[in-house]
Amino acid sequence: MAQPAPSTLPLEIEREIFEQAAYTDPLCVPKLMLVAWRVKIWVEPFLYRILMLEDTTWDTTAKCYPLVDDPGLSRASTIPPHIFKNSVRNLWLNWLPHDVAEYFISAATGVENLWVSIRFNPTGSLLHAIGSVSPKRLHTYLHDLLALEDLLTLPILSRLTHIEVLSASTDKHAEIWQVVAQIRTLTHLAFHEDDSEFLDLCPSLLGACTTLRVLLYITDPHDFESGEDFPVLCDLREDLRFVQMRHEDDARDWRTGALTGVDFWSRADDFIAKHQSGEINKLQYVMEEDSTKE
Repeated sequence: MAQPAPSTLPLEIEREIFEQAAYTDPLCVPKLMLVAWRVKIWVEPFLYRILMLEDTTWDTTAKCYPLVDDPGLSRASTIPPHIFKNSVRNLWLNWLPHDVAEYFISAATGVENLWVSIRFNPTGSLLHAIGSVSPKRLHTYLHDLLALEDLLTLPILSRLTHIEVLSASTDKHAEIWQVVAQIRTLTHLAFHEDDSEFLDLCPSLLGACTTLRVLLYITDPHDFESGEDFPVLCDLREDLRFVQMRHEDDARDWRTGALTGVDFWSRADDFIAKHQSGEINKLQYVMEEDSTKE
């Protein structure tokens, strides 16, 4: 008896299956690309949806993908420009030389989630490259951008909903807060305990920035401040938008958020939702440590 011919899926369904697999697990994309030429065309863009790049001679990010070390930087520089423009949506650049960071930012014009930490003082051309992209989420040393002329009119702030101000010793806290308060699309803002001077400015910021839904104060879980250390915290806890979170390992959290949508932002949203529903005492503004575990 003849064996029945194997069934053939319609191409649109086959493509949807492969694209969903590639979206869910970018690490499987190189293997999927070997299945067939048409599959390679479908899934290759997903390989670069989340791109994490570091100079590992300065710092290390565990299990970053798809590219991270110096050989990885060389491979990344050969990616066709249209792939960068159409595919890279989440870009992590940590401690890279200025010209390298400028190259990748300039190429990834469609980036929506940008984490950038640059060696020393960024050059003017690098700052202009950062200023020319329009992500929805930005994680950076915001005081560097203050050097840009007409900052509030540039694309970098045009559609931002989330900003994480990376820790930095600076005398420009008030100037940074003044800029942040004028970003009308902003709903989520985070800063770190290294910048605890920001705390005194938070009450006025919460009053001025009416679109803000979350103001997140990120602290080291091993060195946790209390209301006694900063009396202003006792006032801030009256505003349900203010959350103090024990948190560490930015790289892992950022990567998980880019892949699944679950990160410190979403955990803060959940915490505030529980406030509003009465599951949590409204005066409890500190997220317990197990609330931040993956």
